[in-house]
Amino acid sequence: MDEPLPGARASRPRPGGFAPDRGGGPGADDYAEPDSEPGAPDDGPLQRHGHGVELPVVDGLYETTIIENGATRKIKPDYLGYDYATFTASQGDVEIVIRAKSKINSIGVSPLKLGIVPTKVDDYAYKFTLTGQAYLIVNINGSKLALTRDEPEPYEPVPGEAGTFNVADYLGSTDATNQGNAVAVAAAFQQAVDDASAYGTAAGDGTKGRVYVPPGLYYMSNLMLRSNVAFYLSPGSVIRMTDDYSHYSVDFYKASLNRNGTWWIYTENGSSNIKVYGRGTLDGNGHYFQKDKPASDGGFAATLIMAMGTSDFTLDGPVVRAAPFWGTIVARSDNVNISNVKFFNSLDANENDCLDINESQHVRVWDSIGISLDDTFSTKTWEGLGMSANWYGSPEPLDDVIFNNLFGWTYCATFKLGHGAHQDQTNVTFKNSVTYFAGRAIGIEHVYGDAAFANVTFDNIDIEDAGDEGWFKAVIEESGQGVGPISNVTVKNITIRHGGSASSLKGYSDAIQISGVTFENVRKLGNPEPVSSLAELNITKTGFYDNVAFVPDRSQETVYRIQAENNNGLFGVDWNGNKIIKHAASNDTAAPGVGYQVGNIAHNNYALYRNVDFGADTSNVRIRYDAPRAVRVELYLGNDAGTGMGTMIGGVDLAGNGNQWLNWNSYDIPTTGASGVRDLYVVFKATGSTQTNQLLGSLNWFELTRSF
Repeated sequence: MDEPLPGARASRPRPGGFAPDRGGGPGADDYAEPDSEPGAPDDGPLQRHGHGVELPVVDGLYETTIIENGATRKIKPDYLGYDYATFTASQGDVEIVIRAKSKINSIGVSPLKLGIVPTKVDDYAYKFTLTGQAYLIVNINGSKLALTRDEPEPYEPVPGEAGTFNVADYLGSTDATNQGNAVAVAAAFQQAVDDASAYGTAAGDGTKGRVYVPPGLYYMSNLMLRSNVAFYLSPGSVIRMTDDYSHYSVDFYKASLNRNGTWWIYTENGSSNIKVYGRGTLDGNGHYFQKDKPASDGGFAATLIMAMGTSDFTLDGPVVRAAPFWGTIVARSDNVNISNVKFFNSLDANENDCLDINESQHVRVWDSIGISLDDTFSTKTWEGLGMSANWYGSPEPLDDVIFNNLFGWTYCATFKLGHGAHQDQTNVTFKNSVTYFAGRAIGIEHVYGDAAFANVTFDNIDIEDAGDEGWFKAVIEESGQGVGPISNVTVKNITIRHGGSASSLKGYSDAIQISGVTFENVRKLGNPEPVSSLAELNITKTGFYDNVAFVPDRSQETVYRIQAENNNGLFGVDWNGNKIIKHAASNDTAAPGVGYQVGNIAHNNYALYRNVDFGADTSNVRIRYDAPRAVRVELYLGNDAGTGMGTMIGGVDLAGNGNQWLNWNSYDIPTTGASGVRDLYVVFKATGSTQTNQLLGSLNWFELTRSF
């Protein structure tokens, strides 16, 4: 935490002090008290118990007036795809009450690892307690509410003090809420920044002149941040981009979007000692640039914060929302600190990354939440062409970047290196973070360029849900710009609650491989035993990799247990042609009966386990099974072509338990002909008096008895 700025006071709210961060300001029609807006999603106000402080919820619905073909119309699209509310509270417990407009049938709070279980107040309200800073997503009847609690800004400038430059004094009679005045507003802001820079530079010894932005709405064109400036966004202040592209400089062209773009708020070349902080909001007006503009309009891209060619740069505290392009970029800079930022972008947009660290060194990012359709937190290196053609200086390697205590939600990657790989990326760490949902949670994606990725660590990542690219994607691909290696990767202390589809570990060739990958203490679905094979991690898109290790290494254990849910596919239908075989929370009370099981099994259903290591010989497979009805369990190796079932290696008939469930037992299946690394099919068949339209029980785990 920074020392107090010269002449500034440290705010000292009373214990338990609470304040909503009202982000709208005068003229911001997209903020409303939830109870006063008909048709808003079922979130409602949040209250602090005892004091009853109502917290506004931004419902993600922007009402925008546009002119198209000479006609004026208002549109209100569901742009963000979720709602959000932010507040600050000093030390102490804060009880949150969520009251909805309709009956709450389901409610849950993520990160799940926090163990927050809301308690019912009545049919329309639930409550829970926050003990400190927290960035959450609350799922209410399927609608999502991002809820953040911060501590108050400790070093709040005071207008009128020496070294504090209040933009209100520079605006005079200019109406900052009028979009047509955006250039004049920017000129006033720029003069305040210039005066603050001159003050801080003259004072020396790291002093920053302070720019104070009071509560209110400000439409603003481009702004350059100079050395020795602290730019403070007070709670309730919103700086917003306009609908008019002519207000902004054209700083780059993005070929994939066929759009020009601008650096909205950017740093001066060679600058240093800059801080952007406070609890206000920077609004990129993405709902207009990406959704509301006339169909004939090609659109416009904007990076909201461009920290480029600078050193000793800090971004702390604000909401950065509705970016119409990569929202915050750090490029060719060093000694950068980013913390307590709420990146709230749309889930229905293109290339709207939350934070990209490019070609920079000694960067720290912590205590932040990112929501976007595109990547939330990533690193990249480029060749100095295209969108990076006008970046200050020459391309640089990326080194010593640490991301810590982050919370991400995206349909792309939450935590990723790449795609840009034109300069080396080394010593990159993501740790103590949570993926709420991602197309892929962890990514090392070497796609554009021929440089190396090395010394990469993912540590203590909790993956709540992943999508069609799996929980892990490490790839080297050729896109016409060369290829390069990936080496020395550590993936440890990972909790995979839902891993999504098949994951990837795929190099490019024998010469360009992914090498030296260690999976340490990677656990799936609450199971106590770390996983010890790529197949159990559902990393089945593989090739051109070397020296993969598991810690602890169970690969040579003579008795090797595989949890039933660590399969690579569940197959088969019921008598109506519906697939019902699925994972379910384990109800096996015998230790270690935690995690999940495969249940709802019907006749001729089967589970596939790829690349099972049977050693030199597996003589027995013990299964843990709940058999309410007579069932036959058969084991088949995969065929030599890898396309389906081959030879049966064993089977067992279970008599059933008189249609009684929750009678778990262990059964032995003697096996013959099982050796080497092969696919395994576990097949279930109705036998005896069991009808083919009856369920056949559940499988919790199976154990191989192997020799080597």
